Order: sequence, then C-alpha cells, then structure tokens
Amino acid sequence: LKASNLQDALESIKDTDIGSYLKEQSINQFDDLDASLWTYFEEQIEHFEGLRFFPEEMLEILSQYILKYDILNIKAALQMVLTHKKIPLIPVGTIQKHGLLDELSEAESLDDTIETLKRCGLEEYAYILSEGGKFLDEGLGSRLRLESRLDNAYYQNLLLVAKNVKEGSLLIRAFGFLIDFKN
Repeated sequence: LKASNLQDALESIKDTDIGSYLKEQSINQFDDLDASLWTYFEEQIEHFEGLRFFPEEMLEILSQYILKYDILNIKAALQMVLTHKKIPLIPVGTIQKHGLLDELSEAESLDDTIETLKRCGLEEYAYILSEGGKFLDEGLGSRLRLESRLDNAYYQNLLLVAKNVKEGSLLIRAFGFLIDFKN
C-alpha cells in the first residue's frame, strides 16, 4: 500500500471493517490515526474476550499474548525513568485495563514503576525490575539485559500457557518461531 498522504491511505481502506471504523473518527494527522488504530485494536480484543463460546484456553492464550504490550510499555517506562523524556505508551494490556497507564507514564523512578506493576498484578515483572534495576547505573548493556529478562519471562509464560492447551504443540512451534525471530 502506497499513499502520498494520510487521506489517500484512509481512502484506500475505506471499504474494510477498519476503514468503516476510521470514517467515524476525527483524523487530521498521523497521531490521530495512530490513537484510533490502537483504540480499534483494544476494542477488538475486548470483543474476543467477551465471547462466551470462545474456548477458555484460547482466552488464556489471548490474555498471555497481549501481555507483550505491557512488556513494551514497561520497557518504555524504564527508558523514560532513565532519560526523563516522555514516550507514548501503547493503550493495550493489563496496565491499561487497570487504568494505570498514565501512572506508569508519570513514574519518576524505578520504584514508582515497580509499584505500578504490582498494583496491576504484574508482580513477576516487578520482581525482574527490582532485581535487575540494581545494575542500571552500569549503562546500556545492563538495561538491555534487564529488557531481555523481561522478554524471556514473557515468552516462558506464553509457552507454559500453550503447553496446557489441546493441540498446544502447534502453538509451541509457532511461538518458537516468534521467539527465534525476536532473538
């Protein structure tokens, strides 16, 4: 898809589900489009989570998979604490559901970030930050190792959930490809 401007891009998708959704939004610049797409994505996730006929195991996988957005937000919060520069966070995930995304964005210290994660029930990731945060003064390498630990915990949990699902071996293979690609 090539478009010379935002309006051309919107015009090219107008006859799709997302195009219909975007027609109802006030989009004047890229940031408006970005915010609308994240809102649409979150609404679609909520729709899936609300389906009563959806197998419980699939909802568990969806819930665990969506934690990837929390991990991205945790990494962004970590960067904001270290650089004191604002970074837009992704309005999807557990932190968003708990209404604490703004609090995470406003965190001034690693301890503030850890407390916000605990309040969201993300204790495992809070623990990783508290343990790895001791070494953040050592530079970029220590931050990257800490982010890697967050990723590893996320993928281990994703694989654990997949392992407990009927036909989980197929999911494990698919997630294995994702992990390999990420690394």
